[in-house]
Parts: sequence; C-alpha cells; structure tokens
Amino acid sequence: REAGSRTKNAVVSTDSHVDPVGACVGLRGIRVRNITSELNGERIDIIPYDEDIRKFAANALQPAKVQSVEVNEAKHELIVRVTDEQSKLAFGKKAQNVRLCSKLIGWNITIQNEEPKDEKGSIRDQLRQAAARLAADLDISEKTANLLISNGYVTVDGVKEAGRDTLLELEGVDAKEINHA
Repeated sequence: REAGSRTKNAVVSTDSHVDPVGACVGLRGIRVRNITSELNGERIDIIPYDEDIRKFAANALQPAKVQSVEVNEAKHELIVRVTDEQSKLAFGKKAQNVRLCSKLIGWNITIQNEEPKDEKGSIRDQLRQAAARLAADLDISEKTANLLISNGYVTVDGVKEAGRDTLLELEGVDAKEINHA
C-alpha cells in the first residue's frame, strides 16, 4: 500500500463457487467504493492470487498485458516482458504499479520491452521461410536463395524474369546452381 494513493490486494477463495475478486468488489462495486471513500479516494486494486508466481505477477501488473514472465530463483527476481505499448501501464505513474506489485509478490520485478510478434511472425522469420520456399522450388541451396532474396528476387517468377545472365552478375552466386535452376 502507498497510503493516500493506491493499494494492491490479492485475494483467493477456498470455495470454487465464490469469485474472490467479485466478492470483495461487491455488486456494482459498492463494497470497494465504500472503502475507497473511507480512505479519501485511495485507489484499490483487487487481484486474484495464484500459486504460480508467473500468473500471479501477470495478474498483479494488470491492467498491463504481459507477454511473458521469466523466473530467476537465485536472485529472487521476475523478468517481465511487455510490448512498448504496455510498458507505461506496467510501470504506472512514477513506477507505482511495478513497485506495488513487487511489494505484493515479495519478488524484485524487472520489466523489459519486447517487440510484438504479429500473426505472420517477425520479418526475419518471413525471410527465412521465403528462402526455404525459393530453395525448394528452384532446387538450389538456401545460401543461394538467401543471396537472391537479398538482391530482391523473392519469387520463382521474379528469378525467371531476371534471367540467367542477370543472376550470374550478382556477387557470390554459384553459376552451377543458377545454370541448373
């Protein structure tokens, strides 16, 4: 708790039919609203407790969406990865969110930014896949396929359109493979 500002509280229920967060918040937030008004507007975050430290950390850092949590038992530290967009939420105003989470969990928390992965994967993965397809389609090595891709020849049609003579002018191209393709 940071008195007068914000409190984080973890709750758990031994009864599977009782939602612990809902029970504390109350119908339409009435229970937590009464406590908030008694504490002169102090914000209260009620989060579900979890035995798994990774899930507990992800719950505690809400509203930030956590990508992954790595546990370092030796240093008693959690390395939490979030996207750039979620970084501000994870830290909170003046790092209050991460500080309160660290106190609640009892572990040091390090937040690291991670590049978001789209549905198709990273550009590096896409290039690797394109090289594998080109190598298989033209029956050439992946090394040669990577060389062709780095010079702008990404598709079989593009390679055929360029022609053998143009491709042989590229530095590092194996003439035997190009003649074979």
